[in-house]
Amino acid sequence: MIYIFTAIYAEAKNIIKHYDLKKQHVAGLKFDIFSNDDIRLLITGAGAVNAAVALGNAAGVFGIAGHDRIINIGSCAMPGENAGNVYIINKITEKATGHTFYPDMLIKTELEEAVAITVPKPFIKDCGSQKSGKCLQTKSVYEMEAASIYQAASFFIAPDHVSFIKIVSDNGDLISKDEMQEAIHIAEDKIHDYIDDIKEIVQEEKVNANAKESTDYKKDIERLSDAMCCSKVMKDQLSQLIKYCYLSDIDHRAVEREFYDRKMLPCSSKKEGKVCLDKFKNRLL
Repeated sequence: MIYIFTAIYAEAKNIIKHYDLKKQHVAGLKFDIFSNDDIRLLITGAGAVNAAVALGNAAGVFGIAGHDRIINIGSCAMPGENAGNVYIINKITEKATGHTFYPDMLIKTELEEAVAITVPKPFIKDCGSQKSGKCLQTKSVYEMEAASIYQAASFFIAPDHVSFIKIVSDNGDLISKDEMQEAIHIAEDKIHDYIDDIKEIVQEEKVNANAKESTDYKKDIERLSDAMCCSKVMKDQLSQLIKYCYLSDIDHRAVEREFYDRKMLPCSSKKEGKVCLDKFKNRLL
């Protein structure tokens, strides 16, 4: 599953429309969520605390882990830069603490890289050393959530499964809602292309995981069939049982180990195996 976190609805609107995400009401989730079969998008509210709480809340409700992906997509300020330009973040500095984080960038993308400076206030009055009215760090963007999302995500997911996409909306000045949406509209194709790339990777990982699982349960069937001296009919029954265990996330291997520890496996005859299979089935179901 892909989890997208945006601070405000204006940042999410085009994504919701493009991917036909539907608003849901999920027990225990305190934030607005829009989703389909591949994507869950949460609107966190602006600021570090809101972003961290939203991610932790979603991780607890949905069990974010493993092959899941987290993408933080949001607007940012970049003095001297055109509105609508899009950057993928390769470094995050939390201005309040001075802590620096480096997102793993293992996915190839056409997006230009930049540094994100996470600040506690939404508008930049002074971005430090200036020359000709522009910041010397011309590839630094200013935003409010990336550092907290990175730190919160690290409790649940691998660093290379978290990415940050920032859209330049202003130079650090107050802008209108229409100006914000226009900047995001300019960037929407690049944003969708990036999300599509992540979708392909997640789907490929699912296929590989399913193929591995298929191989694993077939090996389990063959191993247990031999240990129980199964006839064809018994092997068919065992096959259905093991497939059910995989689909239902039942740990049949723990029961198998238990049977070996109790000397119930391996069996010495088909008759003994039939009794063992019945006990194995009753133990699992």
